[in-house]
Amino acid sequence: MRNMETFHWEEGSRQRTYTPSEALLYAIVHDHRAYAQYLLNQFSDGALAMPGENFCCCPSSAPHLAMAVRYDRKDIMALILQVAHRMPTLRSYMNRGGCNHMEDGKTPLHLACELSHSEAVIMLLGSGASPQAEDHNGMTPLDLILKQLRSSKVNTGAKKLCLERLLMFMPEVRFKMKSSLEKDPQCWSKVLGEEKFNYLVGRIPGTLFLIAMQRILSQLPPHEFPKMMVGSVAYCDFIESHFGAYMPGDIVLGIVGSVHSKVQDLENRTIPGLYTCADFDQIPFMTTLVAVHTIEEINNSSFLPGIKLGYLLCDACVYGTKALDCVERMLAVNGPPTLLSDYSNFTSPIKALLGETYSELSIPIAKLLSLYMIPQISCTSTAPALSDKLRYASFFRVVPSDLYQTKALAKLMSHYSWNWIGVVTLDDEYGRAVLENFVQDAQKEQVCLHYQKILPNYLGSSDIEEKIINVADQIESSNATVVLLILRPEHVQMIFQEMIKRNVSRVWIASDAWSTARFLMKMKDINKVGDIFGFTFITGDIPGFKDYVRNIRPSPGARNDFITEYKQMRSNCAQGQESQNPFFLYCNNTDDSFLLQTVDLTEAFSQRVAVYAIANAIKKLLKCDDTSCSEDTNFLPWKLISILRNMNFTVDDQTYFFNKNGDFENGYDLIMWKKDGDERILDVVGKYLISNNNVDVYEQKVSWFNNTVPESRCSKKCPNGTHKNILNITCCYTCISCAAGEYSDQEDQATCTKCLNGTSRPGSSKCVEWTVGILEWSSG
Repeated sequence: MRNMETFHWEEGSRQRTYTPSEALLYAIVHDHRAYAQYLLNQFSDGALAMPGENFCCCPSSAPHLAMAVRYDRKDIMALILQVAHRMPTLRSYMNRGGCNHMEDGKTPLHLACELSHSEAVIMLLGSGASPQAEDHNGMTPLDLILKQLRSSKVNTGAKKLCLERLLMFMPEVRFKMKSSLEKDPQCWSKVLGEEKFNYLVGRIPGTLFLIAMQRILSQLPPHEFPKMMVGSVAYCDFIESHFGAYMPGDIVLGIVGSVHSKVQDLENRTIPGLYTCADFDQIPFMTTLVAVHTIEEINNSSFLPGIKLGYLLCDACVYGTKALDCVERMLAVNGPPTLLSDYSNFTSPIKALLGETYSELSIPIAKLLSLYMIPQISCTSTAPALSDKLRYASFFRVVPSDLYQTKALAKLMSHYSWNWIGVVTLDDEYGRAVLENFVQDAQKEQVCLHYQKILPNYLGSSDIEEKIINVADQIESSNATVVLLILRPEHVQMIFQEMIKRNVSRVWIASDAWSTARFLMKMKDINKVGDIFGFTFITGDIPGFKDYVRNIRPSPGARNDFITEYKQMRSNCAQGQESQNPFFLYCNNTDDSFLLQTVDLTEAFSQRVAVYAIANAIKKLLKCDDTSCSEDTNFLPWKLISILRNMNFTVDDQTYFFNKNGDFENGYDLIMWKKDGDERILDVVGKYLISNNNVDVYEQKVSWFNNTVPESRCSKKCPNGTHKNILNITCCYTCISCAAGEYSDQEDQATCTKCLNGTSRPGSSKCVEWTVGILEWSSG
């Protein structure tokens, strides 16, 4: 047997000779799996022997395994573990400590935990690595994870996943930092969650699932640790790493919702790693709960007999690229999608997708899903572009297009003769499209824009505070007293806070994105900002949902990390801990229905309608009756498209259907934010019907803050007897008196009318008929 191997180093053309052990290290570094397999098969003992003196390795260490862990070479690591199990001389290989001067005595398992490589953790544990092994500082792998969880909030999901894997192999939990946990229970409960903390300090037993897994795994000899276990755990790792909530089912639906409102450190992102999201947002959280609740309601009924709907829920964090990442991972649950020349036989793991809330995110998702013709139904995305079935063939929505919302907004302004307004919108595809449509509709109603201001869509933008101040300056200095805000609720909150600070009030017109944002209604000094109008979508009650929220918890067999996060934040808030999250500024110790108090449930009703739209299409496709469904549940998703386009369906005794563009055409309610003590409440004060393009205002229900209808005009109305002299734009003019022989009998006439059968003095509002007088001949 040869004991030397020729290996080509990439940075030079000169050939050098290495031992199989040294060559294996290079194969690991450069991820040469085939070469690593060759070395391990041909040399076995030699490949895992200590490398030469040129390599800094202690005789008692496991440098190859440590290197594979450090570089996350799972395939090569699996090969090394297989060889280690075959060789009697390598019985203790998994638990060898690293070099004293490089690894500080850490075993490969220590390294895997330190680097948050969860798949490496499970592979090592299953292959016999000891979770109780200590490094030279007396730290176990569990100690390392706890130390990292406390010191940094980065990548906490992966760290907690490693913790879960460790505990599955630790029937007896022993670790150095236990006393630290006991000394600071408040901090550690926040870091770990109350249940995990109590288990680690020995206050409560493990969950039934954990105990069952510990017993099963304890009976599996390391050399027989099945590959299917590694595969199944890797599958679970994939699900838990990328989806915040999950429930298995015969038919799985995807749900994409921005439960967090931004991605952390986006401006400093340089590598394509996992995204870390921040700022929990209760409104989309509640919307996802409605989807989950409706799915469970269907499962607990005979609507789809013998069939269970499941779901994968992914957080897009109000970022388009993250939304695409969500969808790609949903499509890759059963393995990466195969590149095909024809996707008509593509069997997707998800059969339909619910989401997204924001058009800016729904648009890239719709482009991707149109490739596979997987139906997507949004409950709030209103961008007009999404009606284009040539570009977004598989997109549907249970709300009207913004083509109608901008018409309704312009009609409302015309109704109150507000022809001089300001507009603030977002710098994204949705904001620009809505602004363009509104300008066109405003011109038709003779409404002019004094200014148009743009804010960055990304809440973490470095200059957003400066931009907010700039917008506030413009609003304060303008004589336009009506301001249309086409923004997200968080942007509106920042503007309102600045206006309250300046003691400036206006008439605010809300786009649908924030027209029912209850946390804004509870803002401190909200009554100082002025009158607020808005339009909202279809609303309705959701049977049983209030009780569901009061006892919120994942259903059996499901996982929902967002519920856990919400409960932890709610608990911290109730204990008096400060929170920068606007949704948690108004909680108190006695309120057990916090979510119901802070979010308007009616705004999520459209999510219920969206779920039932998909369920009705599935029911029709599978030919379900009251007792069974006759077709296969593993159907091709595109078969739902034609059914959705052509069906009528009923939800809570109300009939719905999609038009040819995949949109609903059910109009809007006009709402006003009315004073209720120190807060605001919603009241429906009118309606906009798409069928007649008219706003019907219930004037008797409108209550103005100053008890008079505010004016917002560039120029005062020209009185009778005058006409308008247009200046640079149509809404700005001076008033000129009618000349003698002309009149105007209405306000704001463009021109004066000539007197046909009489005359008038200058500035007249009517003509005086000629009088006939007879003169005597002698009178002259």
